[in-house]
Amino acid sequence: MSLTRTPTPRASELRDGEVLLEIVAVGICGSDIPKFLGGGSLPPPGWPAHEIVGTVIAGRSVALATGTRVVGLASSHNGLAQRVISSAEALIEAPGQLTDEEAVVIQPLATAHAALSRVRTLRGADVTIIGLGPLGLLLAHLASHSGAATLTGIDRIDRRAIAGAFGVDETVWSGSRAWAAGPGATRPADVVIEAVGHQMGTLNDAIAIAAPDGHVVGFGVPDDSHYAIDYLTLFRKRLTLTAGTTYPWQPHLNAARAYLLRHPALTRELITHVIPACAASRGYELAAKPDPSVRKVVINLTSFAS
Repeated sequence: MSLTRTPTPRASELRDGEVLLEIVAVGICGSDIPKFLGGGSLPPPGWPAHEIVGTVIAGRSVALATGTRVVGLASSHNGLAQRVISSAEALIEAPGQLTDEEAVVIQPLATAHAALSRVRTLRGADVTIIGLGPLGLLLAHLASHSGAATLTGIDRIDRRAIAGAFGVDETVWSGSRAWAAGPGATRPADVVIEAVGHQMGTLNDAIAIAAPDGHVVGFGVPDDSHYAIDYLTLFRKRLTLTAGTTYPWQPHLNAARAYLLRHPALTRELITHVIPACAASRGYELAAKPDPSVRKVVINLTSFAS
């Protein structure tokens, strides 16, 4: 990954509903890491990054005026570019109470909110989350403040020192397969959230851990189009399985913005590293590292303007 000069998108290229943004901050998502590590053909400029904060410098959207500071999704996943064209439907005005780096958290928080909005109820539920990376921790915080009775978090990285700040009652330092075959088999959960993705094993572990009539949330991004899941167990337990991308964006972004303003300490607990644009590769390397001291990594792009 290196700094490269490329043609700058122009206002004349905008279609209806699009805006031209000057990007100021980008959050690294777990779904970006396989793309960063994957090698292969030369990736397009600004890729892979979709969690963005920026300023509208031109637009064909009545909702976002020029000069508006926004947060949301870079619809072409090219948020590491200085200027990008993106759909206004996946952006909202960023709150002035938050710094650029703090405001980045609204986008992943919106995805977590969207996933949990599909669960029948979290109030009084025993919830288990597989994967306590940044999004797993955000899911835990939301579930805790939605009235979950108990919250168990499972991760191969030792998150015991920090998970309690996000509402986790019991932090398990283990792989989910071992937990599903041991304690998880005797303590089934009403709601199990798979927040790892990129392979099918943890989704099947979530099915194994779920209680009869329970709910499994497939939150982690899949890398394959087809998953071989334990359908018989899903069938016998009468489980509900939900998954999917965030849609529509704006209601969930608005809910995440309001939630973050009610819980401002959340950003301080989640963001551990802010990296300048010139060291973006270092930021991705940190985010990919199995280190309990690394949670959310944000890249500050304001150095582009110098």
